[in-house]
Amino acid sequence: MNDLKSFAGEASALVNRAVQYTGEKLGRAEHTDLDAHIKELLQRADNAKAQTEQLLKSTAAVLHPDPTDRAEGFVLNKLEKIGLEKKNQKPSNLAYLGGAMLEAGAVFDLISSSYGNSLLKVGQTEQKLGDCEKTFILTATTEYMQPLKVFLDTDMKTITKGKRDLEAKRLDLDAAKNKLKKAQSKKGNSNEMIAKVESEVKNAQSEFDKQAETTKQLLEGVSLFYENQTKSLKKFVDMQANYYASCHQYMQDLQHQLDSL
Repeated sequence: MNDLKSFAGEASALVNRAVQYTGEKLGRAEHTDLDAHIKELLQRADNAKAQTEQLLKSTAAVLHPDPTDRAEGFVLNKLEKIGLEKKNQKPSNLAYLGGAMLEAGAVFDLISSSYGNSLLKVGQTEQKLGDCEKTFILTATTEYMQPLKVFLDTDMKTITKGKRDLEAKRLDLDAAKNKLKKAQSKKGNSNEMIAKVESEVKNAQSEFDKQAETTKQLLEGVSLFYENQTKSLKKFVDMQANYYASCHQYMQDLQHQLDSL
């Protein structure tokens, strides 16, 4: 019986919200404006979501340029598998090139020791570059991209739910206010009936205020994401700088090796 009453109450609330929403769209019902601060926080959250989605997409395109990997959700849906052993990871193009050069070098070394030896040295370096690239990609994905995805999958989903709940409470409040307005303007309604509707408005106002505060706290929490992601961004820059520095050193060493042949 309690479940039936609860279901009936929820169904009634949904109907009242729909009626209130339709009335507002047709200009026949008044509605409560949100606090200016909450409006600003909502706009900031929407901007944060849109920009974070773009950052995640653009970073994925750089770290994982193969569209097949992205289409299969390698980046966005399988980040939890980043800890797999390297043997389970797809070899990089540089690793393929290095392997081809090592194989060719072994053959050509029998014909021309100079050419074969050069291929072997370059092949070894290309494989080092491939390993360096793979390390950078894996680290950047976990240290920079993962926090972006977590923000979208957890924080923003919670905020979105908070926004929906706030809108629902706002519709409940305005539906109750409009109900009271009609009750007060209709002749013949008893004071007891009007008092009952006034109590509904008071309860709806209380629920709306509670949800507004909850939603505001969720929205204000976005600033913490900015702080944390600033640190992640610095890590990303450091990783990228180390990656290019290592690659540069490998190439300089290779040049010296080839010059000495």
